[in-house]
Amino acid sequence: MDHKWYGDHSVQTAIWAIARNRETKFQICHRPGEVFGIRRRRMWGSDAVKTELKILSANQRPIGIFVSTNAVNWKVIPPDLLPPTLRKKGTSGYDSVGLKAYKKVWDGLTTPKALEAVDMSFGEVWDGGKIMVFDFDDEDNPMNAFRAARKTQEYLKAHHRVEGIMIFSGNKGFHIWVNTEDAESLVGTSLSALSSEGDPLKHQGQLYAKFVKDTVVGATGTNLPNYDLSPNYRQGIVRCPYSIHEKSGQIVWPLSDDDIAKLQKFENDVLTPADIGEVLHDWDTENFVDTTKGLSYFPPCSSVHSRNMWRL
Repeated sequence: MDHKWYGDHSVQTAIWAIARNRETKFQICHRPGEVFGIRRRRMWGSDAVKTELKILSANQRPIGIFVSTNAVNWKVIPPDLLPPTLRKKGTSGYDSVGLKAYKKVWDGLTTPKALEAVDMSFGEVWDGGKIMVFDFDDEDNPMNAFRAARKTQEYLKAHHRVEGIMIFSGNKGFHIWVNTEDAESLVGTSLSALSSEGDPLKHQGQLYAKFVKDTVVGATGTNLPNYDLSPNYRQGIVRCPYSIHEKSGQIVWPLSDDDIAKLQKFENDVLTPADIGEVLHDWDTENFVDTTKGLSYFPPCSSVHSRNMWRL
């Protein structure tokens, strides 16, 4: 695949390493101002990232990638219940009819009762648990979101001894990811412990969302208007690190301590997504989402693997 970023094998491998045991969604910018999504995709290998992006013409139009906050054990799901191929053999484009029809199959994999009907157990399919996500946005100035995210990261460490990973969303905000083990400890229960309930994914999502909401108030001293609880809900999704934000052309970038220190120097300034990219990355290339927006700032693809931050 001829693509400045997604075409690199290190990037494909990094995305697959995060997405392989999760549901994947492609967010496609069909034309300026018109975006649509394709959910319930499975990344069976790094080749799947390349293959599906090629089918979706990622070298011709901007495409973002999301992953579910729930982990799914694809290995125990029978082949006839797995997501269909993105393209029917002998056709062009993607199989919109087949993808739409699969939603009903997928819904049948999300509750204990539905899984029992096909001789499967909820614990087997959803044994990987769920990450917790703090999602801060600010349309006018993403650095406001950065300050809130940094305070929350520090609060989690000071009050709960939890090391959340901060991630630049590629556009107007910042995320904090908390791994499954720590997240379950924070809410006092696990998905497996809830498996006897009617809808464990829904219940767990509600617990996560409440904890996130209460923690944001504790960390920032206010109930911020610009944070999103939806990644924590029943089938929540969040942007995949090392993917591209389809609107800005910037990379969804996990922040090291050095990255955070760089941004702190500008946290009282007004920065655009491209400004933030320039602070984080020393290398530049034309913005392939919209060349009128000037430069996007992308690091060399090889640095993705060497950073050792892709196994989130």
